[in-house]
Amino acid sequence: MILECDTTNVGPSIQRFAEAAKTIGDAYLLHRTHAVHARAVLEEVKGIFNARQLAFEVNKTVEGKIDTYPFDLYVPPNGRPGVAVTVVGGHNTKALAKVWAFNSIDIHEAHGEKLKVGIVLDEKDSAPWSSKSRRILRRGADIVSPSSDLADLEHQLMVEGIT
Repeated sequence: MILECDTTNVGPSIQRFAEAAKTIGDAYLLHRTHAVHARAVLEEVKGIFNARQLAFEVNKTVEGKIDTYPFDLYVPPNGRPGVAVTVVGGHNTKALAKVWAFNSIDIHEAHGEKLKVGIVLDEKDSAPWSSKSRRILRRGADIVSPSSDLADLEHQLMVEGIT
């Protein structure tokens, strides 16, 4: 980062520069911690998909009617509904729930019943997911499962007709 300012604004400019540097550092540390745990959860989900002999793609984007959305795992429809799964965790779970509920609704509008949306709630390195946040997610996503209970994810895959 480079700070450019005139001599009359040195004090406020240095303050803004320091705040920006701290924000970047905080975001780096937060993302790194979550990414490490999310990868472990993702490996467990891959294990479930492999055990169920589901052919999946990693880091796939899915088209909605309005936008495209990133997913960690994607099982294309093949005579059965497909599923796009992502691991979601964060500190403002209500806002995240609203975002992912909208994303899910947009995907449903584009794909109908051919593609299900699955959300795995990362509970280790994030704020607790409130019952309200979970209800918001369930209004859009087909599968909402906590990372602490991946047997629930496996059960919901069966209920949705994916396995």
